[in-house]
Amino acid sequence: MEQLNRFLSLLAALLLITLISSPAQESTGTIRGHIMDKVGKPIPDIHIVLKGTNFGAITDSDGHFTIQNIEARNYTLIISGLGFNQHEKKVEVKPETTVKMEIHLSESLYDLEQIEVMGQLNSFHNNYEKTRAVDQLDDETVRNFNSTNAYDALRVVPGISFIHGAGNRNGKPSRIRGASTWAIPDVIEDFPSIREAGIGAEDGGLTADFGSSIPSIALQSIEVKKGSLGVLYSGDADGGVIVNKLKQGHAGKPKGSLWLESNPIAEQLVMGDVSGGNGTFDYYVAGKLLNGKYTEFVDQFGRTLQNDRFYSGLTKLGFTPSKNMRMEFIGLRGQDRINYSMPKKDDANTEIDESHSLASDFFETTNNTDFYGLNFKHGLNENITYEVGYSLFLNKAYRYSITESQAHRDRPESSHTAFGNIYLNYALSTKIDYSSKIGFERINHQQKENAFNSNMEQSFLDRSLFYAHSLTIADRLTLSAGVRLLNAEDDFQSHTGAYYDGGVAYQIPTVETMIRASYSTGYSRNKGFAFFFGPIKSAGGVELSQNQTYEVGLEQPFSFGGSEKKGHAEVTLFRNLNSNVPIFSGWGAETVYYEEHRTDGIEMSVDYNLGQWGTLFSNFTFLDPVITATTHPKGIGVESTSVPVPQYAAAMGLDVHPTKKLSISAITSYNDGQRSRQINLQTGEITTTTSSSYTRINLSGNYQWSKLLTTLVRVENLLNQKDLGFNSETRGPNGVEVTTTVAKDPGRFVSIAAILNF
Repeated sequence: MEQLNRFLSLLAALLLITLISSPAQESTGTIRGHIMDKVGKPIPDIHIVLKGTNFGAITDSDGHFTIQNIEARNYTLIISGLGFNQHEKKVEVKPETTVKMEIHLSESLYDLEQIEVMGQLNSFHNNYEKTRAVDQLDDETVRNFNSTNAYDALRVVPGISFIHGAGNRNGKPSRIRGASTWAIPDVIEDFPSIREAGIGAEDGGLTADFGSSIPSIALQSIEVKKGSLGVLYSGDADGGVIVNKLKQGHAGKPKGSLWLESNPIAEQLVMGDVSGGNGTFDYYVAGKLLNGKYTEFVDQFGRTLQNDRFYSGLTKLGFTPSKNMRMEFIGLRGQDRINYSMPKKDDANTEIDESHSLASDFFETTNNTDFYGLNFKHGLNENITYEVGYSLFLNKAYRYSITESQAHRDRPESSHTAFGNIYLNYALSTKIDYSSKIGFERINHQQKENAFNSNMEQSFLDRSLFYAHSLTIADRLTLSAGVRLLNAEDDFQSHTGAYYDGGVAYQIPTVETMIRASYSTGYSRNKGFAFFFGPIKSAGGVELSQNQTYEVGLEQPFSFGGSEKKGHAEVTLFRNLNSNVPIFSGWGAETVYYEEHRTDGIEMSVDYNLGQWGTLFSNFTFLDPVITATTHPKGIGVESTSVPVPQYAAAMGLDVHPTKKLSISAITSYNDGQRSRQINLQTGEITTTTSSSYTRINLSGNYQWSKLLTTLVRVENLLNQKDLGFNSETRGPNGVEVTTTVAKDPGRFVSIAAILNF
């Protein structure tokens, strides 16, 4: 903590010195640029606007533009055009000089006229989030890594952890920055976060979470926003949230695509989408079907997966009667049905009994996920926009024993969310911009357990008001702050509290270094704990967990030559503090014991634009999650690891375009140091298991034969390391035991896909 305080003091001193020493500039300069697509083809008729001014330009037939005689200071370029994603770029204009730049835009299905009401919403979030870490994956990277499950590509995002050996070949991340929450909140578009209970069937397959339910062909991007985000994203966001940005319809003739993929492990993947509209109404529809028939896919628990049938559908409808008014409906449904067998046992402690007529128990598990949302946005004028909406989230995990002809698990859950927000955007002067968001949310969550002759049911109600705002001065200094007032109720207790955050970001002129620091708080519901803890009623329920995040960061653009900064380096230091975290090992205890957790970490990332040749990125993460205190009278567990996440993680990727039609991608992820623990609350004995390292390398090549046909060859898990099989070392009361778990999961394989565009 002392080192963290010294670092914060240094940042504050640098900020103060720079503010005092920055001179005003009165002379003028020029901006010249070249706008191209991803493969280096010039784009004409692209609009470039200097944010907050009347200056702008339009690219010529060769993609060039010039903006002359503008005041020497920092600007933000807003770059947009029909068929391309909007792009923002910061630039510093110096006296009597010309700034030259090269910008590559990515294609989009957004062919509708620019909707003014959307700009105010995006302006608030862009400004507010400058003070904290945000990472983003584009749609191409997502599909190149794993077209079946979009969240699998999050392995390359710093701070994201996957628990290997968890039972899912294509699961979702387990933690962000070692958070103590059981399930990472998901966000779809501009709807409030979705907070699952984390009580799925846990039986192989894809388990129908949002990473697999949203067809990867329908994604525009995936963002990971980090920290204790209780103000903007409510509960369970003690490590961060995953935000899914979707494609949408367009004005004009219908467009669509069809994705056909197959591989030697007997999986066939079909995805398709179609979009269109007439300027007032627009639609986007996408679907996915995966059929896998396996002969030898055994996980570390000895379960043999025989087949997996997954389907999902997505619908996005828009109604835009004017540029300042829009209504959207989003509907999503995913279902994963898995058949598998496992060695037959009389109970968990006996060996296989060969006298049984069946050598195995046969099961069928079905996981369903549904999301439906309706959102209305209206811009009253250029400064005020409001939105109101409702969303419904449904999830069900159903496990049926074919051998015994009875249900072993039936866990439905639902969340009803009503919300409303007001966005304010004002230019207080030529150099000072103000934006804010005022809103309310009402979330009613219910969950049940109907299995093994038990019928459990719980209800949770969260009602909150929040206010968040930011102030941007001369496009260099950004201040943000917010507060959320919460009333949280369940079947046992009620909690009222306030959660707040604040941050500052400053870009040093000349060197363009961005310094940022923030402090944020939040809470977690621990809804899933009720189903894993016996006498929950006699214990009086489970208290809310509280969390805090301290974060400081540096961002630096750079280049190996030329005036345009093609590279970007970022370093973030953070500390997460969690209190009132229930001890999972407390099954059967009459009292719920709680712990305090602390996670210190560092995230580093570098990316570099190689121009028409492609891009290069790398990152590294270090996490140190420990237990600092406990309410257990014996004090067991203190100073041991708090959550089972890899302590070290790294990733590297290279995306090259040797020709305009060929692109090649190589992405690798590595992690090591994963530790898990089990506690005997009666004896105080602790057993710790340390897993070996895991490396994943995926290669892919895309070749565009024509505008209608593209082929993809993807090599998954090049080193043939098995995520569900690993070496582990267990230290406990009986000494040290080294175990090698071999899972006959697919390992390395090659997929071939054809993408048809029409």
